[in-house]
Amino acid sequence: MRLKDLLYYIFIFVKLNFCYDYALNVYKAQEGQYPFLARLQMELQWPDSENKTYCGASLITLRNILTAASCFAHVDPRSIQQLCNNRKLVVYVGKKLFRFRMPDSDRSRSPSVGYLEYIIPHKKYQHDKGYDIAVGRLIDFFKYDHKLIRPIMLPRYVSGNIDSKLCQLGDVVGTGKATADHFDLMISVVYMTGVKTTLHDNRLSIYLPEIGQFIKGKSRDNLGGPFVCYHKTSIPVQYGIIKSREIVLVERMMDFIELWVREYTTENGVHWRTNRSEDATIGKTSGLAKIEKATVSILLWLVALLIVN
Repeated sequence: MRLKDLLYYIFIFVKLNFCYDYALNVYKAQEGQYPFLARLQMELQWPDSENKTYCGASLITLRNILTAASCFAHVDPRSIQQLCNNRKLVVYVGKKLFRFRMPDSDRSRSPSVGYLEYIIPHKKYQHDKGYDIAVGRLIDFFKYDHKLIRPIMLPRYVSGNIDSKLCQLGDVVGTGKATADHFDLMISVVYMTGVKTTLHDNRLSIYLPEIGQFIKGKSRDNLGGPFVCYHKTSIPVQYGIIKSREIVLVERMMDFIELWVREYTTENGVHWRTNRSEDATIGKTSGLAKIEKATVSILLWLVALLIVN
């Protein structure tokens, strides 16, 4: 094998392993696999929607959800508050992710159905500007269930955390049907997309075009859903929120979330954010990430020059 051919294969190997940010792998999840997953039903006046639309969300305390501001971008804030006052913004968690259509009498008694007291979009939100995030507060607390109803931790943002390597493999979590010929509308199946990525630079979002395929057909059903990473302790941490073709980074907007989350839930050891002990790890991995990124860039540049010559 000639040196030029060898260098070409090295170039392809390095590019595949270091330059691509994602790998798609969709599968059906088990009930209870994502106990923090929530779904928001809105009785809004939308064309061709039977006056009901859905968005994804996540439970960050037993009384607060995180979702996308774009779910409400077309509606006047006063109208949204009126819907909250009339209990028209419904949050499903736990078993009710699998059974949506039930009598109102059953809804009121169910511990896995709640109603929003208010929902606050980020004040800087504009379409495609990266602040696509909203925090909602429920009228009542959900009842904690270790298997089915459990808040997810959020990341700590540390100044200078430019390239966090804590999140290398992530799950994009949403709802859909198991197969194209699955006709039972009472059932909603949870899916996971395996995403290999690094949270780099100081951008408020990362571009993942495969999300467009993931939410194809019912694009708004999964907007606002969680992008989740697993730390070494196997504890899930929500690093992002699903947008149409992007992941909005939660850690870049922790100040906004903290402003509206009043209850710091610690019941049964459930914390709404990660511990401060991770700060040192984040700083260390951030420095190593910069060195790795520079090394790979130099290697690719040298190989490209040799191939050209």
